[in-house]
Amino acid sequence: MAKPLPTSQPPSARSTALAQQAGLGEWKGYTYSPPQGLGHGRFRDWRLTLYVGGVTVTGGDEGYEGAFGWRDTRVLSYHRTLNGGLTDARYTLLDPRGDGVNIGPGINAIPRSTRQMIGFEDVVNGAAFYYPNDWGTYLDTCITQVQLPLDAARLQRGETLDFGEFKLGPNGIITRKRRATWAEVAKVTTYDGRVNFDNARGRSAIDPEMIAHIPNFKVFYSLCHHMSGSASG
Repeated sequence: MAKPLPTSQPPSARSTALAQQAGLGEWKGYTYSPPQGLGHGRFRDWRLTLYVGGVTVTGGDEGYEGAFGWRDTRVLSYHRTLNGGLTDARYTLLDPRGDGVNIGPGINAIPRSTRQMIGFEDVVNGAAFYYPNDWGTYLDTCITQVQLPLDAARLQRGETLDFGEFKLGPNGIITRKRRATWAEVAKVTTYDGRVNFDNARGRSAIDPEMIAHIPNFKVFYSLCHHMSGSASG
């Protein structure tokens, strides 16, 4: 069965009310649905609706409702490919209170200790919406465009930013086990689902971490690149 294209029908009344309450602005013209076949019955009526200022996720019989704006949403994403094709694209959306929902195909198994560091316990398991490359890219791009300049300004003011396992400050990176100044971080790279922090000798300045366990990873990665690059000249 072919995947249904995102609908151009107006959002549901539930989605519209959530978007208005959260100040998400105009509808972007895209609403995504999940698979409709056997084994997906409980998610049949779930919808992911895109707005200029965020997204809403509405459930069917479960009655789930969530609105996520670009300015204060945290997202964790897990991607897995097989033979060049995307098999898993699971996104965990968290609001400022730590409430949230998992959407997209696959499973992002986040250890309890990591969840506690980020500031949430359990979230609702939502639908595996079609076209995660499309809406997932939209999520990541919009969150990064809005939050990156805000977080960069906070670092310049001397504040410390919380990315779960990692705390980024104007002088360096701190984790539960290690810390390093920006001058000690010569290179920040990603490989095989992990982010690595190497010193000038090619050794780890900070222990590697799973990308899927770092909220707003693209914001985090951009900040690390900027700070380590500026520190090394």
